[in-house]
Amino acid sequence: ERRDYSRAMSYYEMALKINSNSTAVRQGMAYLRGNVFRKEESLKTAEIKRQQDMERYGSQRPAIRRSDDIDGMAKTLEKTTGLKISIEDSMPVIDDLKPDSPAYEAGLRRGDILVSVWSKLTGYLSLKEILDLLVNKSAIEISCVVERVADVPINPDKTMISGLEDLIGASFTMEMDGLTISAVKESGSGAYAGLQNGDLVIAIDGQQTRYMPLKKAIELIKRSDEENVKLTIRRKAAIWRNKDI
Repeated sequence: ERRDYSRAMSYYEMALKINSNSTAVRQGMAYLRGNVFRKEESLKTAEIKRQQDMERYGSQRPAIRRSDDIDGMAKTLEKTTGLKISIEDSMPVIDDLKPDSPAYEAGLRRGDILVSVWSKLTGYLSLKEILDLLVNKSAIEISCVVERVADVPINPDKTMISGLEDLIGASFTMEMDGLTISAVKESGSGAYAGLQNGDLVIAIDGQQTRYMPLKKAIELIKRSDEENVKLTIRRKAAIWRNKDI
């Protein structure tokens, strides 16, 4: 990360040589310097706290109490939503969920990645912070975004098909957020794979769709040599807490 800051600063310095009166360049440099300073101060503060904890608790650090907090919140989450989550590759993943629970009824499934909770990205949060967001909000409804890979069968007669809906049983449109599923054919392969109207398609067979033209996305599916296409989708979900679980 420090290397990235240095590289960005060198670009700003070159830009400043070209245009020494550029306000945008000077503001960018000031922002970078401030960011580096805040990062270093944060690390110093964390190190001081760690040393203080070691002096205070010795070998018995307060992690035990944090573990108790996590266990308690995890049990509350399971009781009120039916969800169990864990951290895998720095992201919270749904380990398990009870059938007919609020989370299941909201469309969440085992293996889904919890991308955000209350519009807050979870990739930078600890398990405790994520559980805190899920459990300690007073709202009855939990707003979140989940990500999963849908394995969608491709119509074997794809060379004779021009429309995407006949190809995979779903149609795409390009919205402000990106490539979006605009329609799902009833009883089609898309519906079979669990696609829903409004799903955001962020990757096709591992290729990111950000800034990808709609025509290219369709051609990517048609040119696939596989029987199925893997669509990485993101979906908004609303989980209604149930105190009776």
